[in-house]
Amino acid sequence: MLANIAIRLSSRGTRPLVRAMSTTKVQEAFEAYRQSNFSQTLSSRFAKQVVDAADTDKDGVLTKDEIVAVMKNIDAFEPFLTNADIELFLTESAGADGSLSTEELITILQLYKDPMTVK
Repeated sequence: MLANIAIRLSSRGTRPLVRAMSTTKVQEAFEAYRQSNFSQTLSSRFAKQVVDAADTDKDGVLTKDEIVAVMKNIDAFEPFLTNADIELFLTESAGADGSLSTEELITILQLYKDPMTVK
């Protein structure tokens, strides 16, 4: 249902909700993995460690392939996240070249708020 709302709104030129939904899916994937496997690790430390590991060439920039690889490593790629989700996330969050700095992704992940705990 939310996907249908996002599609309708995006066709009217309302992009913030679409961005929030793609970003939230990426954030939720990382948080679910952290809670299942590293529940004693602070989310900020976990985000930095996972993002640093994803940056395989250590250039401080994440490409789509590097993001897809980390999503596969944490078992979040298909069916939860698809290529379309990653592309939408990068379109809304990345630079013109389609890449995202490691610091930007760490910040995005640290901004996640579990909807069950937000008042």
